[in-house]
Amino acid sequence: MKKTYFISEQLKFIYNRWIILTILGLGLFIPTMTIVLNTAPEKISFDFLANQILQSFYLGQVGFVVITALYFGQELSHATLRTSLLCLPNRGKFLLTKLLSLLMWEIILLAVFTIFSIIVISFNFRYNMNQEELLKMFTLLISVYLSTIQLSFIQAALVMIGGSMVVALAAVLSFILGLGQVLLQFYHGFRYFPVLSVMNAFSTRAKSVYPEVVAGLSFQQLWCILLLVTAFFILRRRTVR
Repeated sequence: MKKTYFISEQLKFIYNRWIILTILGLGLFIPTMTIVLNTAPEKISFDFLANQILQSFYLGQVGFVVITALYFGQELSHATLRTSLLCLPNRGKFLLTKLLSLLMWEIILLAVFTIFSIIVISFNFRYNMNQEELLKMFTLLISVYLSTIQLSFIQAALVMIGGSMVVALAAVLSFILGLGQVLLQFYHGFRYFPVLSVMNAFSTRAKSVYPEVVAGLSFQQLWCILLLVTAFFILRRRTVR
């Protein structure tokens, strides 16, 4: 992998105004949701605050999916893919570089949004988390981070497979915003689909209708690998003009 190409991928990311606007919106949305998502009980507890943050990051997945679609979708317009492949002809390295670039930015954003959300919710509800509670909070969020990154990679794969940012974005967003719950009413097997399989990661109270957190992450990871491999083979055979 060429260092110069990795740097160029960073420039593609930060110079996309729609990505930057989405990041700014997401930076306001997640912390705001932590304080308005549910009605606060009379006595504030760590369990309540943890659920507020976890559920806010569930909704925040929408923003990360949009960022991914914009980042990979820009390759499909104005002959950008042709130019990119002229710089890095190896299509496997091209896909890997974009995924690593996306991974780096998502880790940074997840860390920043987490710190900001904890500060906002602690200040708003006048609750100071002790060291043990902070450690527990970050432990709970590890599964959330993994789920968000996996879902973003799935979105990236769908964009490359379908050759359309809009269709891929609609498919994933519909599952996050409720379609998955509707389908689950008709067929129990949908619990193993992305988004639904990791629902227990976004709550401190596990629900039996969904797989356990580790199992759910494993199912979503299998989908991620399968779709990325498919995207790679389709990209290898895609004609670029």
